[in-house]
Amino acid sequence: ADLRDGEAFEAQYFYREDGTENERVWNEADAEATLEDLRAAETAVVDSVTRRQRTDAPPAPFDTTAYISAAGSLGLSAQKAMSVAEELYTAGYITYPRTDNTVYPDDLDPEALLESFVSHHPFGEDAEGLLDGDVEPTAGDEETTDHPPIHPTGEIPPRSELSEDEWTAYELVVRRFFATVADPAEWAHLKLVADADGRLLKANGKRLLEAGYHDVYPYASSSENHLPAVEEGERLGLEDVRIEAKQTQPPRRRGQSRLIEEMSARGLGTKSTRHNSLQKLYDRGYVEGDPPRPTKLAMAVVEAAEKFADHIVDEEMTAQLEADMRAIADGEKGLEEVTDESREMLAAIFEELHDSREAVGEHLKESMKADRTLGPCPDCGEDLLVRRSRQGSYFVGCDGFPDCVHGCPRCEAEAADEAADRVIGACPDCGSEHGGELAIKRLRNGSRLVGGTRYPDCEYSLPLPRRGDVEVTEETCDEHDLPHLQVVDGEDDDDPWELGCPICNYSEYEKRQAASEVEDLDGVGEKTADKLAAAGIESIEDLRGADAESVASEVQGVSADRIREWQAKVDIEATAGS
Repeated sequence: ADLRDGEAFEAQYFYREDGTENERVWNEADAEATLEDLRAAETAVVDSVTRRQRTDAPPAPFDTTAYISAAGSLGLSAQKAMSVAEELYTAGYITYPRTDNTVYPDDLDPEALLESFVSHHPFGEDAEGLLDGDVEPTAGDEETTDHPPIHPTGEIPPRSELSEDEWTAYELVVRRFFATVADPAEWAHLKLVADADGRLLKANGKRLLEAGYHDVYPYASSSENHLPAVEEGERLGLEDVRIEAKQTQPPRRRGQSRLIEEMSARGLGTKSTRHNSLQKLYDRGYVEGDPPRPTKLAMAVVEAAEKFADHIVDEEMTAQLEADMRAIADGEKGLEEVTDESREMLAAIFEELHDSREAVGEHLKESMKADRTLGPCPDCGEDLLVRRSRQGSYFVGCDGFPDCVHGCPRCEAEAADEAADRVIGACPDCGSEHGGELAIKRLRNGSRLVGGTRYPDCEYSLPLPRRGDVEVTEETCDEHDLPHLQVVDGEDDDDPWELGCPICNYSEYEKRQAASEVEDLDGVGEKTADKLAAAGIESIEDLRGADAESVASEVQGVSADRIREWQAKVDIEATAGS
């Protein structure tokens, strides 16, 4: 309902039951009766006005979990937030981003750090304002000696040198530091209760009296809700009474940052591993979307684990292992003791899985099959399933194969057999010697490629995307004398995907793949990868064989020790994979 005292404001119906205030009316008939009473009342008398003032303390310094949570509200995934933070740390703009500490060290001079921002836009004016007051930083509950909380170093990058994500993360870290040395905010709260012929209405308002840290930290909510100045006994107009009918909704899914907060609260993982663990779930097809939701594969795996080896999905086991690791680091437990306990526990789990391996496999098979069933086959009545080919593509096929061959692959194969290859130029491998040519080909499995017309005598080939229509343009590559290709998705596509020369396109793809392998290393972002590439490190193999001192001398902001850490990690992964 809306109450009016010169200006209208919204009020909520409520009733008192067992000393508590309830707003929901569960019975439709009761709701309709309340609606009729309020519409008939036309006015309401102010029964009580309660005023109070609240101090809103500035936030504590950033630890890793709080940083990921704040970055998540700005659209950065957990993995992206940490990757960008590592890049900023490597460049010397922020402190080490993997920390549980929420207390600034004694050797940090907050005033000196503020002064370094005074002449830099857009932080200068805020830094000057903070220096005019008492600079007393806040402190959180966790104090460790390994790394300080995340804060800027005073080395300030030009805005133009950072990507959009890097600047977003950097400004967040700077403004969080500003907030920790700012004044508290002050709020005025008002609650009024009005009586409309026995039916109660309430309204809550709040007003920001002193902005405090909100002036320098815009990420925390400072929205206000103004109510008019009314007094007890005042009669207010009552209008626009309405019912909001809602169904009970399931809880909202947790976002990535909220999941990491929950993992931290339950002792699962560490500040260095939680975001990687979440990313691995995406990479392995166990979760999808944002906020993350489990896939059918994940549900099948969890169901199998709960049935045949429930310790695997018991969070207490993981939390205990993490606690044991921390106990070793703190000197409370010995390595051998923890190793023996872990081996014993894991051996029992492996034995359970080994004994049930056939049942586990069958359970997963049946669970995934049920999720892939589309309906009965029109030819034989067996199930039509979504299947995956050896080449990785998906198709619809009958579960009665090979007795029944109904399914879309047959259509694809027939279309491929009937389609004519389109020649686009000479083959670079056999063209000059044997007159071989390159042509756009469609295979029986539905995939496409640029391949030699002399196959299988010449196996030269280049991949093409499966979707869309491949068109040959009039533009020609000067180096390979091949036409540029483009992919059009439908007749109305006015923004086709420009592939260019197929040979050049594939060469660029291979270079990007090599660069992406380097960027997968912790602390290597796009800019660091570019610096390494300029020093001749374009792939993992280049990094493994490089001299750390030599590379460090050519790559600004990266130490030789850091390069050795990357090389050691690469060697370990290579050994584990061999």
